[in-house]
Parts: sequence; C-alpha cells; structure tokens
Amino acid sequence: MKVLFYETATNTGNGVGGSLVSLLNLVQTLENSKIIPIVVLKNYFDYYIDYEKTGAKVYILNKSKRLKFTKVTNVKKNNIIKNIVKKIFSILNISNCIQVFKNMIRNRIYFFRLVNIIKKENIEIIHCNSRLELSIEIMLAAKVTKTQIIFHYRGEAQNLFCINFLRKKADKFIAISNYIKNSLIETGITKDRIVLLYNWLNEISMVKQPYTSYNYRDNQIFKILSVGRITPWKGQHLLIEIAETLINNGFVNFNFYIIGEAGDQHAIEYLKNINSLIKIKGLESHFKFLGTKSFRDIYSANYHLLIHTSVRPEPFGRVIIEAMFNNIPVIATDLGGVKEIIIDGITGFLFNPNHIDDLNPIIMRLIRNEEYRAQIVRKASETFKNNFSGKNKLEKLINIYQNMKTIH
Repeated sequence: MKVLFYETATNTGNGVGGSLVSLLNLVQTLENSKIIPIVVLKNYFDYYIDYEKTGAKVYILNKSKRLKFTKVTNVKKNNIIKNIVKKIFSILNISNCIQVFKNMIRNRIYFFRLVNIIKKENIEIIHCNSRLELSIEIMLAAKVTKTQIIFHYRGEAQNLFCINFLRKKADKFIAISNYIKNSLIETGITKDRIVLLYNWLNEISMVKQPYTSYNYRDNQIFKILSVGRITPWKGQHLLIEIAETLINNGFVNFNFYIIGEAGDQHAIEYLKNINSLIKIKGLESHFKFLGTKSFRDIYSANYHLLIHTSVRPEPFGRVIIEAMFNNIPVIATDLGGVKEIIIDGITGFLFNPNHIDDLNPIIMRLIRNEEYRAQIVRKASETFKNNFSGKNKLEKLINIYQNMKTIH
C-alpha cells in the first residue's frame, strides 16, 4: 500500500520542530512493513536526508532555502475604530478565515504539484502530518484525485466555520492526545472518525542513555535540562523564578542547560529579555544556553532533571517522553496533553505555572533523595514502554490504513 505523507512545516531557522521529528519516527516505524511511504515536504529542510535514509522517496515542493521569519509590526493604539473592527473580526473568526483563504490562493501552485505526485505515484492513502487549517491544498488535491485522506492533528483544532465544512470531507483524523481529540470534537467531528494515537519514539534508531546518579553531599552540580523552541509560550522565563526559589532556600549547586533557539523576531526579543533578567538578578553562572542540538548530543550529557515550562497547553509534550526514554525524571506544567503522559508524583511531577514556589520541596527531594529519584525514573520507564514505544504502534497504524481501505 502506497501512503503519501505530507508535512507543511516552515523553515524558520529554529531547529527541527516536533512534527518533523514525529513524522520521521512514523516513517521509520514503517520500515520492513507492507506500507510504502512517499514523503512530501512543503518546504526545504536539510533534515530531508534523514527521511531518505529510511528508504522513503522524498519530494520537496518549495526548494528555496530562504528562512521565513514572522514579522513584528507596531500597532497604533489610538486607532479606536480599527481596534473595534479587529475585535469584532476576532470574535467572529472572520480574520482567521480570511487568512485561510489567502493561504489557499498563495498555495495553489502546490495543489497542482500534489495532484501530479499523487497520480504519478499511484497513492492509495494520504496521511497529512499537519492540521487541515495549514494544509488545505492537500485536502483539495485528495478530493480531485479521489484519494482517501487522514489528518494527523498535532496541534489544537481551530473552530472556524470555513474550516469546519472542509473537515467534514476528510476520511479520518488522528489525535496525538485526548486534549487534541476533544478540540476536534468541539468543531463538530464525531468520535468515531477520530483515532487516539500518542506520539512515540522509534527506539531502534536511538541510543538510550543510562541513569545518571547524583550525590547531594559531594557538592556536585545538579544539571537541570530545558528543551524546546525559545518563545514566550514555552515559558523559559519560569526557569529564572525556579532558580531564585532554589537559591532562597539555600541550594546553589545547580545549573540550567537550555536547548533551543529563538526563530522569529518576537522570540528573539523574548530571549533578550530573559538574558537581561538573568543578568539583573546575578544568575549568569546558573544558566547555559546551548542552541540547537541533536537528540544524541542532548541526552548524552548526563542530566539529572528535565523541567518543561510551557505556559499554554501542550498538544502532547514530546520532550517529556524523550526524557523518560533516557532515564531523566521530569517536572512539567499541568496543561494540555502533558497530563496524559505524567502521573503526578509517580512517573514525574506536574505543577501550576502560577505557583512556582510549590516546586521547591519537589526539586529538593529529588536532589537529596537519590533512591526516590531513581524510583520515579523506573516508573516513568515502564510508562514509556507501555504507552510511547514505537514497537506497539506499527500494528495500530496499519490497522487505521486497512480499515480506511475496507470502508472505501
């Protein structure tokens, strides 16, 4: 069975996003199966080579290597009428729908290329790795070629009247968490058309790192990891508050190692503000910004704890299962799909981003009680094997495709 995998991610120079990594894991999982993957990337990434290494055929629609940045403009605050109109448009979702149709017109050239690829490769099923809101061109190409299509929702569904109509024409949806599944249901999609399929890691292609012990009495540096795009909603600024809390309670032998880059101008300003605040508070020695790194480079550095600080609901939380796989305990904000990964106090810890002080006793217990930290890691490792291992996902994925063919 030939399946076309479509990815719309944009190259912002901010490293490789979670959707691209998840799609690679998916394609790797299909190796030696009856599924023949054809990967179509809307935009150019050097990362495409990793897809080719799996044996998959790869098409790139936009081969330009030019980075795309989000423009930040100044809004005049004194234009009352303009602001009122914008507010009305926002409430009615009119501006979002206008943007959707603008994108559809802009992407018309990709529609024709997709139709040609679908016909040339005799595609039987299209698996879109992006939300329909971001990939109308593949939906239209599927309908023109009469090819079944499944949308893999890795982000919250927008409840837009212009999109809801098109969603009803899709054959199937995959949601990466119940949080995302519920967002689809709120747009009018019935439960029977949605399959819950958590993200996973393909362990065959990864080197698992051993557990790193820590001795509180040796005055070792306790190494705290943070991984993710540097942007306001990822909440890296919370790490400053956590650092202050630890110091105020008498513990200073720690460092934060921040993996990730700021991709657009807004994020760059955010990073500047974080660095400025770190300097003002005299915390420079506790923060190490390491930029973008590979999976292997990140987890081979023997970290003792990962803190995940998103201040907006995460669709899933891929970094969390990566840490679980690599025997690193996790503390994360209790928002979105993260709550489906971590059982608080058993396989990790959840916290309210508005109550940073609550973290101090948790972190200090992990620092002082090595057996307790090792116990959390063991339970998390079991959770990973049962719920997020690629070994038990292949059969479910193939069943989804086969059921679609049967119904068709």
